[in-house]
Amino acid sequence: MYGVPESLDLRGLQGARLYQVTWREHSVEFVFYSVQVPLWTINVEGGWELRDGSGVIIDRSMENSDRRAFYAGLNIGKAIVDTRLNPPQWFELEFDDGTVLRVLDDSTEYESFSIQPGDIYV
Repeated sequence: MYGVPESLDLRGLQGARLYQVTWREHSVEFVFYSVQVPLWTINVEGGWELRDGSGVIIDRSMENSDRRAFYAGLNIGKAIVDTRLNPPQWFELEFDDGTVLRVLDDSTEYESFSIQPGDIYV
């Protein structure tokens, strides 16, 4: 486990809008766009959760064979209004509708996520 670093600076994502969610066999990629940085990507190979405004999990990482629906795509077009860190476990992105995407570092063997630009690998 590398751990989410205390120095992880996600302020550049504030105001960015979720543009695309790409599902893969062992990962999901969240793509954001903003005026300052045209394209941000967060590729998650570990755990993630999408929570509604009251904190209830409405989507999360799981085996594709166990999945009945993909709700993370419902946030496409929504803007990030806040970011939070809880090193070394996770970081969160809060959207303008109150939903929160939490990305976890939950692997002791593999990278849990990467962020571009910045070449950040955790």
